[in-house]
Amino acid sequence: MRCRQCGAVVEPSGQFCGDCGAPVPPLPQRYAAAAKSYEALRALLEAGRLTREAYLAELQKLILQDAAGSFWMLGAETGDWHWHDGRQWVRRDPPAIEPPAAPPAPQAAKAPIVQDRSSGLPLLLPAAAFLIVVLTGVFVLGSLAAARLVASASDPEASSQMPYATQPALRPTSSPSSTSTPPPSVTSEPGPTATPESPFAIRPFDPDRDQAAEGILGRVEWVNQSVPGKYVYDITFAAEWSPLLGFAWCAAGETILEENWSHIQMGMTLDGFALDLGSFLLEDQLGESVACRAYKAIIEGWQPGLHTLVWTESFDEAVNDGQSTFPAGDYITEIRINVLESMIFEDEFADSSGGWSEEDDEKHWMWIEADRYHILMRQGPSYSLSLYHARTYTDVFASTTARIIGPGAFGLILGFSDADNFLLVELTQTGECRVKERAGGQWNTLEEWGPLSTFKQGQPNRLSVFLDKGEVRILINSNHVGDVPLDSGVEGNVGLAVGSEEVVRNLQGDFDEFYVEALK
Repeated sequence: MRCRQCGAVVEPSGQFCGDCGAPVPPLPQRYAAAAKSYEALRALLEAGRLTREAYLAELQKLILQDAAGSFWMLGAETGDWHWHDGRQWVRRDPPAIEPPAAPPAPQAAKAPIVQDRSSGLPLLLPAAAFLIVVLTGVFVLGSLAAARLVASASDPEASSQMPYATQPALRPTSSPSSTSTPPPSVTSEPGPTATPESPFAIRPFDPDRDQAAEGILGRVEWVNQSVPGKYVYDITFAAEWSPLLGFAWCAAGETILEENWSHIQMGMTLDGFALDLGSFLLEDQLGESVACRAYKAIIEGWQPGLHTLVWTESFDEAVNDGQSTFPAGDYITEIRINVLESMIFEDEFADSSGGWSEEDDEKHWMWIEADRYHILMRQGPSYSLSLYHARTYTDVFASTTARIIGPGAFGLILGFSDADNFLLVELTQTGECRVKERAGGQWNTLEEWGPLSTFKQGQPNRLSVFLDKGEVRILINSNHVGDVPLDSGVEGNVGLAVGSEEVVRNLQGDFDEFYVEALK
C-alpha cells in the first residue's frame, strides 16, 4: 500500500506510515486478512520453507473479487495491491470501504417437494430458524432458537487458526457476490495472464443415482452462525470420495422464504475457483410450517492435499425468517478440507472384526457393545491402552469420537513401540487437551490447552491428530487447537487410551468410532 499523504510504501497490514507517521485507513476485513496471509507466505518463502512455485500458487488463492466484479491481488514481489482492468494488473490501493453489493440474482424456479427421500444430505442452514436433518433418508424438521446451533462457540473468528497442512494456510477467497468468472492468474510481475480452469467436476445431485452419497457438511461440527462474520472449520476425507455438497435456507412458510430470498445473494468458491450455482440442483422442500430452498451437487476430481471451500451469503438488509432476525452483512463459511490419499482403517465398532482387545482383569475391562468400544480402567493413577496392531505408522492422521465417564481423560496413542515409549494426545472430562510423551517409562507433558470453548460437556467429542514430519497438530470437534513440534520422528502403532494422573476408580471411556490414514 501507499501512504495517501506522502506516497511512501506502507506494509500491507501497516497502520501508520513509517515516513510521515500519517495513519493508514483500515482495509475492509477481507483485504486485511489477505494482507496478513501474504506476509506469512512471504516469510515462509524467504526462510526457504516454501518453493517459488508453491508461493505463487498460494497467492493465486488470495485473489479477491469485489461486489462490482473487479479482481484485486497483492504483488508477488512488493506486496502492493493491484487491480485488474480486464486486460492486465494495474497498481492501485483498494478502497477503505467496499462498494455495495450488486442486486440479488433472480429467484430460481420452484420444484415443490414435500418430502425428499434422498439420503446423505446434511443441509447447512446458514441463518434459518429451522434445522433439516437427514435421518434414514427422511427430512426431519425441528425449530431452532438460532441458526447453526451445534457447538458452544459463538465467536465468528474463534476457530480461524492456521489449518493443518504442511503448506501455509489460505484465507478465504470468497466474495459477497457470486460470479462464474475465474480470477486472473498471479505472475511474478503482474501482467496479462491466462485464465485457469478448475480441476473439479460438478454435477447436479441425482436422487436416484446418489442415494448413498455422504455429505461434506455432515463432517463439520457447527457453531452458531447468527451474526455476520467468518466461520472456519476443518474436515478430512479420502481422495476417492465423491461427496455431496448441500446448502439450504429455510423460513416459516413460502411467503417468508420468497421475501428472505430476495435479500440474499449467494456465492461459492473452491480453491479460489468460483462455482457455478447453476450446475447445482436447486429445489424447494415444503412442509406444513417450514419452507426450504436447497442447492445440492456432487463434486468430483479431488486430489490429495489441502482444499478450501468458501460459501458466502450476503444480506443487503436484516432478514427475519419467521423466528429470528439476522443482521445485514456477509456470512462467510470457510471449510478447510484435507484430502488424504487413502483410507487405511476405519472402525465403528459394530463387531469385533477390528481386532481390538477384549479382556477383563484386575487392571481394566475392554469390550464391544451397542456399536461402541468401552474401556474401563479399574484404578488410577494409570492408563489403559488398546492398540491397532495391523501396522505401524510414521506420518499419520488418527481420529476418534468418544466420551469419558469420571474424572480422567480419553486419548489417541501415536508412535507406540512399547509400554514405556509412545506419544499420547488426551482430552479430559472438563475440556483440557494435553500432549504427553512417555519416554523410558517417564511422563513428560509437552503442551496443554484449556478448558476449550469448543468442548461439549457431557457429550461425545471428536479428537483428531495429525502427526506429520515431526509435528503434531490437534483438532477438537473440527477446530484447530494447536501444534507441537517434536525433537525426533515418531514411528509405531496407534491406538486408544483411557486414564488419569489422579487416584480414581472405575474410569470409563466409550468410543463411537476410530479411523486412521497414512499421510503420504
